Amino acid sequence: MKPRKYSFETIIPFTVARLRQEAERVCEQGLEQVQFTSKTDPGLQAMIYGTGRIVFYSRYAYLRRPYRDWIGELGLISIDQARQKHHANRVLAAQGQNPRHPKTSPMLFKQLYWDHYVVQCQSRGKKTLHTDHSRYTHWIGPEFADMAVEDCRRAFKFDHLCALNFDQV
Repeated sequence: MKPRKYSFETIIPFTVARLRQEAERVCEQGLEQVQFTSKTDPGLQAMIYGTGRIVFYSRYAYLRRPYRDWIGELGLISIDQARQKHHANRVLAAQGQNPRHPKTSPMLFKQLYWDHYVVQCQSRGKKTLHTDHSRYTHWIGPEFADMAVEDCRRAFKFDHLCALNFDQV
């Protein structure tokens, strides 16, 4: 059996009272930091520093590689919030998605036009916005409205429409 590094148990049930008790113990013994693991949630860890600061981390495996992500500090988030974030990370990793870069839904061309381009033009007071509406309604909209912006860029090379620089329009 492997000898223990500390004179106390580091796999504990995570409660606020227990984590604060362990933080006092770490401070009393003059240790810089001690890593505690949750007894009920595999991979959820709390790093307790010699200053009494308690930080939560989530450990999971994604594509057969171990990852450790910072979740938050006790006091700024609760233990339940840390558990929820940890479980979300593990579920995404189990589904083959990277928890650090979750997939987002693609933006449609009509969303780009109405929610960004038109709003920017109106805020600057563009006087020929009615001609842009006409072009969109008669030519561009029927062809591209329900396409993802990335598909427009790849298929038709409309970089000047899909990658709008609102400072120059």
